[in-house]
Amino acid sequence: MGIFRRRKLSRHSAHWARIQAVSAKWGGSHEDMFAHARNAVALAPPGDPLTAMLPLAHLEYLLAEESRLVQESTLMAYMKFTMAYFSETVLGELKEAESRWMTGKRSHVRDLDAHHLFGAIFIQTRDTHDLAARHLSLVGNRVGEAAPWGYPGDPAEEFGKALQKLKLPLPR
Repeated sequence: MGIFRRRKLSRHSAHWARIQAVSAKWGGSHEDMFAHARNAVALAPPGDPLTAMLPLAHLEYLLAEESRLVQESTLMAYMKFTMAYFSETVLGELKEAESRWMTGKRSHVRDLDAHHLFGAIFIQTRDTHDLAARHLSLVGNRVGEAAPWGYPGDPAEEFGKALQKLKLPLPR
């Protein structure tokens, strides 16, 4: 983390790469990934989309658990896991990160990524569908190739499913 500060690389791409590098899928750990994501949120000034590193970490974790449980042929266990995962603590930290970004928000080149990441994590539970809809209604027809929509399948299809789930119009 020190190198990011020294070189003033407290920007999105460096933190995104670090989250990937320390994730369990690349030999790191969930703990290191979450520690880095939470630190990025703490470093982000109000209005900075760097806070979207937290939903990215949660999405990475959910993907890892889904893969593990599906490989173990315990799909029902995964369903139970996801239903229990979004505790008050998890939702609280996600909402706090989102609020830090949206408070004092100014235009930023990474806003689109952040809207997608917050939308993708908030769609996971009915309790935050309103927040998901707010974020996803702001991205128009711009869908990236990778996270978050490229994780489960074709990005355009997955994004379309998310919009339908939220009863938002499909972009033209």
